[in-house]
Amino acid sequence: MAAHTVMVVDDDPNFADLLSMRLRGHGHRVRQATNLDGAVRLLEEAPVEVVLCDLCLGRESGLDLLPRAHGIHPHLPVIVITSHGTIEGAVEAMRQGAVGFVTKDADDTALLAEIERAIKEGGLRERVAHLETLLGERFAFENIIGSAPPMRRVLEQVGRVAQTHSTVLITGESGTGKELIVRALHTHSPRAERPFVAVSCGALPETLLENELFGHVQGAFTGAGEQKMGLLSVANGGTLFLDEVGEISLPTQVKLLRVLQEREFTPLGATEPLSVDIRLVSATNRDLKEEVRAGRFRSDLFYRLGVIPIHLPTLRERREDIPLLANHFVRTFNRMLGTEVTGIEPEAMRALVRYNWPGNVRELENVIERAMVMAEGETVSIRDLLFDAEMGATVAGGSGAATILSYKEAKATFERDYLHNLLTTTNGNVSEAARLSGRLRSDLYTMMKRHEVKRAQFV
Repeated sequence: MAAHTVMVVDDDPNFADLLSMRLRGHGHRVRQATNLDGAVRLLEEAPVEVVLCDLCLGRESGLDLLPRAHGIHPHLPVIVITSHGTIEGAVEAMRQGAVGFVTKDADDTALLAEIERAIKEGGLRERVAHLETLLGERFAFENIIGSAPPMRRVLEQVGRVAQTHSTVLITGESGTGKELIVRALHTHSPRAERPFVAVSCGALPETLLENELFGHVQGAFTGAGEQKMGLLSVANGGTLFLDEVGEISLPTQVKLLRVLQEREFTPLGATEPLSVDIRLVSATNRDLKEEVRAGRFRSDLFYRLGVIPIHLPTLRERREDIPLLANHFVRTFNRMLGTEVTGIEPEAMRALVRYNWPGNVRELENVIERAMVMAEGETVSIRDLLFDAEMGATVAGGSGAATILSYKEAKATFERDYLHNLLTTTNGNVSEAARLSGRLRSDLYTMMKRHEVKRAQFV
């Protein structure tokens, strides 16, 4: 059994000494306090792994230690020591944040087991809190890469919608980052502490999708040996995300419509409906208006889903974001792959910007990962991108997905891309960018204003 640092808080010095001696006999390090102020001072001086605190500390209550201890170490496990006559008080302590209790006559086996359990639970709470923090940081609006006007408009719209409970429909081509936007919506919503449940409607057969969403009661069909809770119930109070919503069959669309209209649903085989409180967010790369015209999607459901429509731009519509995204992926894959790639060479970056990206951001991410695995030097070169024949033709301006811009559009695109590459190279240092380009700083500031480029994007 591992040795731990334990704090014993008890106003009875004889009991405290005896308990400390027992703990030291099993290899634990022990610190003692006789009152709340003394315990707080010790916690401020050095951390401990678990606290054993008497419920009654003379005129003080051991319950009062909980908020003070957690103010210093938020996830510190506190075990309440109690006599048989104060079990109710121990239960109240657990409601207020204690992780367990032991009676004063507990033997060493029970005492040590409770300490091990409490430390494990405290560590679990700390890891969960850390993961929740990382999740919140990952889906913070400022961490969604995009400075191009179309993407800024999307983020502004998402910021306004997040605080509401309105139903949202997100449209856009595959790979544009629809789920990232959905998770940001949830993270910044009043439902952030409640469940987030995602369902890929296109990945499940019709009957299985219905069962997954609504659940069933025991005996609802052959093989239904026990009750199954549907994802609508799992997401209650939180957000349900239906990805590829255009793939849902007409019969299931009818049932989903009832959920939106009545805020209730009936599990398969049940006779009574269940109430549900969810925020429904759906996404599709299909043209649902065309699906409605073709009779494959219900018009009433379409309008219910699209109370707040948000359309994500393609990557070719926000080319100025390509250097930002590419460099972001370089940093990400350096951490994941253990590589030390310092950046992307200008020729390679120009090729990335010129390509039309039919797979959008997801395709760019895959290309950067592949390039980092194959890179022979400290930077990603044009050779490392491993463009296939179709991609090479597009980049070179040949056949494939290439488009012919007007002279004005081509000039603006070149100027914007040049400015992004220049500031990326100089990490946002305008003076250095002016020196490298042979232009005045005032010229660069004029270009930055014209293309809505901010220095902070590259620092």
